[in-house]
Amino acid sequence: MLFSDFTLQLKNMWKFPGGLSEPGEDIGDTAVREVFEETGIRSEFRSLLSIRQQHSHPGAFGKSDMYIICRLKPRSFTIELCPHECLRCEWMDLTDLAKAANTTPVTSRAARLLLYGHREGFEKIDLTMDQLPAVYTGLFYKLYHRELPDSYKVMTGVD
Repeated sequence: MLFSDFTLQLKNMWKFPGGLSEPGEDIGDTAVREVFEETGIRSEFRSLLSIRQQHSHPGAFGKSDMYIICRLKPRSFTIELCPHECLRCEWMDLTDLAKAANTTPVTSRAARLLLYGHREGFEKIDLTMDQLPAVYTGLFYKLYHRELPDSYKVMTGVD
């Protein structure tokens, strides 16, 4: 099942919960926080699914805009709608969402991507995250990428 919501900015359009990152906030943490704030659903970050880049977006404060869709695992299921952000929230079947006429193009595409991952394996669509040490002592960064086969995770020699 997939959660989808109805927003004031896009009347009569289903879309995923979302919003802006706080300064210093990681992508997955933003997704988890925004889903909770809008729906009351607790979740856990699983992977990155897609990135949309857009320029001259009227709501992007004069900046280029990146909209990142994350795959989350729900930890709770009871919806507690935030009336300031949504008019309606409900759990939806992925097939229904993929076929719905009243979705944004990115929502429809993400629903089809999720259907493919659900049926064929999420390893075919997910960009997973590894935390790696930065070149600066004591600092780390997060690298999002397709999962490597075990034989490539640690290579001791090159043939």
